[in-house]
Amino acid sequence: MDHIYQNVLFSFPILVYAQEYNSYTMFNNFSIVAPDTPTALINDETTTLYSSKEEAKDIAVLIQSRPVGLDFDIGEYNLSIKKIMDEAIIKGEDIQDYQVTHFSSTFNRKNNIYIAAYFADPKKVGEGAYMAKKVIIKGKNRYSWVVISYNKNDTVITFNKYKDRVK
Repeated sequence: MDHIYQNVLFSFPILVYAQEYNSYTMFNNFSIVAPDTPTALINDETTTLYSSKEEAKDIAVLIQSRPVGLDFDIGEYNLSIKKIMDEAIIKGEDIQDYQVTHFSSTFNRKNNIYIAAYFADPKKVGEGAYMAKKVIIKGKNRYSWVVISYNKNDTVITFNKYKDRVK
């Protein structure tokens, strides 16, 4: 009888849990999480881009800072700027052959901040990784935190687990 229990016990797959991501403060107090210390990819006068990778799950995290191209701080615009920013983000992904799904955003004039969070799937299956992004526009700067993986489920789980710690 014991051998039946042993066979049942060992027939279930062992679950490998993802590592816990660390918190980092970057740019102008932009709090992010990443699987490892972010490495600079681009650091010029207008754009700063860092990456970090979780090898076990083949997940990459990209962190970017750049000017947003507005004449004034985001909080100085009226509420119609939210719709303009929403459309610009969606159109930007469309141009790069991604379909935005599950999009949400908020705009707080008083706090001078716009936040969008969304998932983007490649338009052609198998021709790109799945992405989940959190974009924060504070003043005239745009910060983004992106989770990228060829496994949609890993992308969604990782993004949802850490998105609230990105601020």
